[in-house]
Formats: sequence, structure tokens, C-alpha cells
Amino acid sequence: MKKFFCTATALLAAFSLSTAVFASGGVVKSVANEMNVVTFESGSETQAKLQYMADSDPDSFYAGLSTDWDDCAFADVFDDQNAFLYAFEIDPSIPSTTVPAIVIYNPFDADGDAAVNPKDVVFYRVSNGTLEDVSSYFTAGKNDSGDTIFTVRTRTPGTYILAEKAVDTASVSKTAVTAEPKEAAAKTDATGLYLPSRR
Repeated sequence: MKKFFCTATALLAAFSLSTAVFASGGVVKSVANEMNVVTFESGSETQAKLQYMADSDPDSFYAGLSTDWDDCAFADVFDDQNAFLYAFEIDPSIPSTTVPAIVIYNPFDADGDAAVNPKDVVFYRVSNGTLEDVSSYFTAGKNDSGDTIFTVRTRTPGTYILAEKAVDTASVSKTAVTAEPKEAAAKTDATGLYLPSRR
């Protein structure tokens, strides 16, 4: 089980698109009618990004990310593997005209290698004392720098766990379920996530 350490907060000015860079969290002042990107970093390593097209009169909002397992009720379940926690906090909401995207970067191990094989990765969502397999909502790919990234679209970013293998849900003390999205359903469901096919 792995975690990052966030120690400071910084805000960078924007150029052709609005870009805010945080080590843990901060207030985002969006640029109206433009693509905005909030980047969360630990040291020199990018952990995740929030990307969205701001509306014409965007309100400021708080965007935060914690990777500390101490407050996660399911930490012990992932003790025997490489697993990474991403707990996003948005308050009050993202002023976006389209569904925002959360981009999570595949972490590196101590040797500088990818910590998780993208072909084996499993994503879980933690919410209301439940652990859901939401892997079907995430897509794996590479950015322009060749980094492996995992992307999901949601208006309500929450708490996610990136794991190198599936956990034995029978050993989980709290309710564990697998999200089963229905193609005939609305664009999103109780997970707050959008299926890749609906992009």
C-alpha cells in the first residue's frame, strides 16, 4: 500500500489555458469559457489533474486531493499490494459546461518503474462505507509525454483506489459491491461516473 505526501500549496498563472498547480489543495479561479486544468503534484511528480471547460461566469471553488491512507476504512484490505488512494474534495462544485475529467497518473515505484501494470489495474470507489469496483468507467492511455494515465469523467470527484489486483471482497468488513452500469440508463448513476462510451 502506497501513499504520497503533500506539504505545500502553489498557484501558477495561466497562459492559453487556465492552469492551477497544487500540492494538496487550494482555491481555483477559473478562466471563463476556456479549458481549465488543475494539477496536483507531490514534489516533482504529477499525481492527478482535473480538466474542465469553464462556464461564462465561473465561481471560485476549492479543489483538494489527499493520498493519505490513515483516514481510509479499507486501508488494511490493500496492505499486500501496490495500491494508491486518491481522495478528491470539491467545494462547492466545478463550474463546468461539460462533464469534467479526472486524470490519474500511474505512480512509479522506488526503482522508477510503473507501480501498476495498466492491463491489470483495478479501480475502486469509496463512498458511504462501501467499496465499489468502478474499473469499467476508467480508460487507460498515454499523454503527450508518454506517461500512462487513467481517465474518468465525473461532475462529482470522490475517493478512488488504484490497485494492482482485485481484492477479496469477502474479507472486507464493510459492504463491497461491483458497479454494474446499464447502457439504457441515464448518462450517470449512483457512482457519479460516466461510461467511456458516452464521451
